[in-house]
Amino acid sequence: MSYLFLSFTDRLDKGSNFKSELYNQSLNEQYKQLQKRIPLNRQVGSFKQFIEYCFPTGMTKRYYIACPNFLREKESSKSGKVQYLDNVVVRPELTLSMRGYLPDNQNIILIGKIIEGGKQKHLEVKGIQLIDSSIMSPHDTIVQAAACNSFDMPP
Repeated sequence: MSYLFLSFTDRLDKGSNFKSELYNQSLNEQYKQLQKRIPLNRQVGSFKQFIEYCFPTGMTKRYYIACPNFLREKESSKSGKVQYLDNVVVRPELTLSMRGYLPDNQNIILIGKIIEGGKQKHLEVKGIQLIDSSIMSPHDTIVQAAACNSFDMPP
């Protein structure tokens, strides 16, 4: 079984220090803004619950991965040990159960960077957006995987 590792830990409660960055608010703040576009009868109590409905842990489904950035080169951290690919977009296949938590004709995307550290790669999420559900690209990489969501740093 393939897994899609999604990390929400770095930006869950704190935003970016770079005000010029597009996604400079925390993910919880971004979710509060997003909730204003979701009908009241479809809203859930927390960002974590919302993510679990759209990216269910342990359930295999189709995900579409895109790199809309023109610069598709890996960058290295200052230490040189960790490489990453920035501005990667992940869109889940829209399911009937997800439609109960999203506005009509909308889907959700996660924006972040793919971090390569050791044997595992993960998407470090920095942004969340609603998009028109009809938007698709023939250049998307399609992955059949089970999501594995991380909201807390290990002790």
